[in-house]
Amino acid sequence: MYDNERGNYLKLSGRLQLDSAWINSEQGDFNDTAWRRFGFGFKGQYGEFKVTLEADINLNNSLDDAYNRLTDANVSWALDKDTELNFLKQSTGFTLDGKTSSKKLLPPQRNNLTNNLWFTSEYFTGVSVKSKFSDTWSYKTGLFSSDDSDKISISDASYFSMFSTAKKLVKIVFGIRVR
Repeated sequence: MYDNERGNYLKLSGRLQLDSAWINSEQGDFNDTAWRRFGFGFKGQYGEFKVTLEADINLNNSLDDAYNRLTDANVSWALDKDTELNFLKQSTGFTLDGKTSSKKLLPPQRNNLTNNLWFTSEYFTGVSVKSKFSDTWSYKTGLFSSDDSDKISISDASYFSMFSTAKKLVKIVFGIRVR
């Protein structure tokens, strides 16, 4: 919405997914529309600081009952070109499936096996650091509140830590090696 050479002061952010079917046949007609997910918010950046505020909204409910929860409500600070410190409500992403954005998934949802292997809560209040060891190795670590509140909260909870590493592998696209 507004940016200049110092940063993107304000951008709209979110996603909208709609499932709809209209079938007319001799056996009968079927019309159905379901709002699968709607996330909406704002992102901004000034210098080495970023601010994110996004909410999960259920458009199948009435407007006064549509708000579900905050997903992201955080401030991050780029300590250098590879290292970022993040405070408040954020995605923890425990597994590859869990930390892959649904914007990048081909099917409209994650597989059900994943729901049985790791808990489906993703957004927690805490502090995290992500950085790179090298061009191909990176890590993310953090300390989070286990409070599963719909807003920023650290009360009535215990705490957990998370450490993950990742290695970027060589891609092979149509028999061509890509780095």
